[in-house]
Order: sequence, then structure tokens, then C-alpha cells
Amino acid sequence: MDVSGWMIRSGFSFVDRKNTYERKDAYLLFEDEAKDEERGLWADTCDYNPVQTNRIIPIE
Repeated sequence: MDVSGWMIRSGFSFVDRKNTYERKDAYLLFEDEAKDEERGLWADTCDYNPVQTNRIIPIE
């Protein structure tokens, strides 16, 4: 079972758009489906807005 795909399709997660990986195209379709069906994060009851984060660079 593809847990990541299930989470995205169910609206419990969103797609990592920064990195390249084998299932990215499928995950983007799953996310669109979740948005269209207003599931999870994409439902009207959830005012989730992804926040731009800064990369943490360790100091040596």
C-alpha cells in the first residue's frame, strides 16, 4: 500500500513540489482530486495555508 498516495488522495497531506521523484505525477493528480472533492486540508472547514519555510543549514 502506498501510504503517501493514500494520505494525499484523502486530503491529509499535500505534494512535495520542490523535489523530483517517481510518483510525483500521480501524487499531483491525487491532490487535484482531493481539492476538487474538498477533502481534508482542502475542505472549507480547514483554513490551511502552507507556509514557506527556510532551510536549516547546520554550522560546522
